[in-house]
Amino acid sequence: MNTFPCYAFEYTSGSRMCVHTNVTSLVINGGFLGLKDNPAVDYYERSKASYANLFQSRDHAALKQQNTYFAIKLNKTLEECAYACMGSTVQTCLSFSHSPNTGACGLSNVFYGDGHEEISLLQSQIYNHYQYYTSWPCNVTIPENYGPRVLASLHFPYQSIRHAHCHMIIEAPSGKQVQILFPTVFFGQDVCNGQNRAGLTVHDGISGTGSVLGHYCHSTSDRSHPPLLTSTSGSLYVTYTADDVSMAFESIYQFVTVDPCESSQCKNSATCIAKNTSYVCECPAGFAGQFCEVNVDECASSPCLFHGQCVDQVNGYSCNCTHEFTGDRCEKFIGACADNPCDHGACVITSRYNYTCTCIDGYVGKHCNMKLTPCMSNPCQQGTCGETTDDYICKCIVGYTGRNCDRLAVDLCTFSPCKHGRCTSTTNLDVLCTCDSGFTGKYCETSIDLCAEVNCHNGSCVRNNTGYTCQCNAEFKGKFCDVAMTACELHVNDCNPGRCYSYVNVPEGYVCLCPDNKYRQQCNMTYDPCSQSPCHHGTCSQSQAGYTCACANGYIGSLCNIPTCTVADCGLGLCEDKYTGYNCICPVGYGGKNCENSITIAPTVVNQSTTASCMTSSCHNNATCIQENLGFKCVCSEGWTGSACDEIIDACASDPCINSTCVIEGSKHKGGTCMDSYTGIVCICPSGFHGARCDVTYDACATQSCPTGLCQLHETGLRKALRMKAHVLT
Repeated sequence: MNTFPCYAFEYTSGSRMCVHTNVTSLVINGGFLGLKDNPAVDYYERSKASYANLFQSRDHAALKQQNTYFAIKLNKTLEECAYACMGSTVQTCLSFSHSPNTGACGLSNVFYGDGHEEISLLQSQIYNHYQYYTSWPCNVTIPENYGPRVLASLHFPYQSIRHAHCHMIIEAPSGKQVQILFPTVFFGQDVCNGQNRAGLTVHDGISGTGSVLGHYCHSTSDRSHPPLLTSTSGSLYVTYTADDVSMAFESIYQFVTVDPCESSQCKNSATCIAKNTSYVCECPAGFAGQFCEVNVDECASSPCLFHGQCVDQVNGYSCNCTHEFTGDRCEKFIGACADNPCDHGACVITSRYNYTCTCIDGYVGKHCNMKLTPCMSNPCQQGTCGETTDDYICKCIVGYTGRNCDRLAVDLCTFSPCKHGRCTSTTNLDVLCTCDSGFTGKYCETSIDLCAEVNCHNGSCVRNNTGYTCQCNAEFKGKFCDVAMTACELHVNDCNPGRCYSYVNVPEGYVCLCPDNKYRQQCNMTYDPCSQSPCHHGTCSQSQAGYTCACANGYIGSLCNIPTCTVADCGLGLCEDKYTGYNCICPVGYGGKNCENSITIAPTVVNQSTTASCMTSSCHNNATCIQENLGFKCVCSEGWTGSACDEIIDACASDPCINSTCVIEGSKHKGGTCMDSYTGIVCICPSGFHGARCDVTYDACATQSCPTGLCQLHETGLRKALRMKAHVLT
């Protein structure tokens, strides 16, 4: 086969003879290739593979008749130029010239050859000329791998044909469809009325029984270019018949993946669902059939009740009900309400023959036919009603007043007749007293002794708003204070977080088993001096001495309770800082700690004999006197205040002492009054506490142990041993 390449062969099935050839076709007739009809022989040809292989090249040549080039395309390969010639729908392309160097492509509607002496070629250094050089099949099946995908009538484009009948089956790969276009279809005259169905016909499928996708039988002058036709079965059956009228055509086809739903016949807004190369229609509610073309009759089930007439609709129905029924299915009986008896309201059926009307605002009456007037509700309680345009006016009887004559003209309760209760005026010019608990009588003037018959054994009876209560003595409990409390109940807080045990052999009657497994009278955890927030305007932190305060800006003192001029407001006066706080120096006419009080100064005659001066001043407690225009001013020493500096500053007012009593150091105390000089404060600590502010807990037993007993604190801080007997505490 190296010296004789095979491009086609003939096969005779009767003799089983095979003839190979090295040309595309066997016969050359007048410049074109063609086949002779032979019923006994089948012709098989290799795939031409490309569009360019359909054409014969004349190198270094172009058409001399330049005006025959009807289209010029740029930057095209030879294959693209050949495809453009095959697919041209503007004019029928019969040949083309192509430049391999520039990519220029010229499409022509003429060809040169025998019988066309007026058409000739000229030499060209940049162009090659191409004309059809192939044969076209008849009565063949074209497989999916054959190329290029082009079909034409026999002898196209050199001759039209007569008295021919051919068919071609085009098969697409699995899952694809055949899409075909006919750029050129020519008939010498219309053949649409012929007896043998002359013309060109395209069927969907592999035979002439498939549905017709297109039929062309008009002359070229009477038809436009045919549309793009697409199979639905994966194959096309193309047939053409020529009798006495000459015809010619060319076509190109391709294999495409087509959504079958694009050409579906689903109706009434049905949903098309593709299944391989076919489809099914998913019908909306109310429709049925293969293409959802059938309107379902919803009246078929007789949905209308009580003789109602059914009217079929799309995906539904409506019921024309008889007079006494309503509802979507005439299921609701309305009886007499069908006549709309309620003029201004809604009709509600109460029985088969009865109804009631629910009136809208502004109307009353059985049939809501009476307009509501302002006086209809009798708003005037102690008077007569008169109507205006849209309101009413009450004319009250003597002794009553108010919009509705509902208040006494004189409220007797203003005289507080109810001694121990709440007063309410009545409509009969009287009062009604609602007595407090423990009182009775018309005016709640009689006391009821609720404690008279109550025995609070170890306590006292106290009346309250709900009756009485027994306030028990310290060692008793119960509603009537008749239950004695155990020692552990009395001292339960002393043993926290340990456990309390009653023990009659110690004076207190109990002992505490503490978390460290030691017996004591108390298990209190270490006291946190900051827990009670002693720092008034600062942050508290524990220290060896107890606690210290970090004061906020504007405050000083060990407890951050002494304000300074940073936060003080002396009004129109001047502020000066002292270790005891701040002092406001007020201008003439103002006084008080913050110069907040206006002082009226009686006018005086200014002369040497009457002008007040520091010579005659009464500034006390080592105060400094300052001479002013109309008098003098006292500047107090630390610890004193007032216009004459005769009022002592109470340093204990801020409660600086924790768990103790605060006294002013250096002053004399008599009857709770602090007198004389001021030098500071002293905290008098109770037993168990110490420190400058009595904020440190002192436990003398913490550093001692009683091997055979319990350690007990005394007010003097001493301890004594309690001998324990050898038995289990309960």
